[in-house]
Amino acid sequence: LATLGGAAAILSPDGQTLAFVAQKTGGAPQLYVRRLDQLEATLLSGTDGARDPFFSPDGRWIAFIAGAKLKKIAVTGGTVVPLSDGELGGTWAEDGTIVFSPSFLGPLARVSSDGGIPAPITTLAEDEITHRWPQLLPGGMAVLYTASNSPASVVNANLVVQSLPGGPRKIIQRGATYGRYLPSGRGSPTRADREGGHLVYVQGGTLFAAPFDLTR
Repeated sequence: LATLGGAAAILSPDGQTLAFVAQKTGGAPQLYVRRLDQLEATLLSGTDGARDPFFSPDGRWIAFIAGAKLKKIAVTGGTVVPLSDGELGGTWAEDGTIVFSPSFLGPLARVSSDGGIPAPITTLAEDEITHRWPQLLPGGMAVLYTASNSPASVVNANLVVQSLPGGPRKIIQRGATYGRYLPSGRGSPTRADREGGHLVYVQGGTLFAAPFDLTR
């Protein structure tokens, strides 16, 4: 199920569990989880309208957007916990905060994974009206996101890396959307990040990958 260009399926940090959005005929989109060593998926009740899911670093929680709210639920199910207003994707930091898009228009913000008042962490450039679909890069010292001058179209969108906190920003790919950094070295994720990775993104309806140097 495509949802505003965001993710409809994600893997847990350990690569063992798939979380995905599915919709029965005539029903609302809902969140499901399935361990890759099992055949059956489990519905997470209370996730009607879910989109843009993402895992906590320890893989125990899934955050998602539903009803213009940022919410979270345990991977094992249970009560859905509202955290803040939210619209277009997020990324869960090791320090227990979440960087996300609180609305269709405006910059990215940060909020505690326990909820609270979000604080902006990016600033719109003169020709931008929205920042969305963030991903914190390894180490949490920078965030990768999509910047656009249109709330509905990604034709003129750019991929931007913003140093944190409050550092310089750099456009790394023009005319692209939903960028994600992937470690591509062998061995542990830490070693893979040192050896370099790849940036994957969508441009003109095609998925691309390009070498990406975290230090540069």
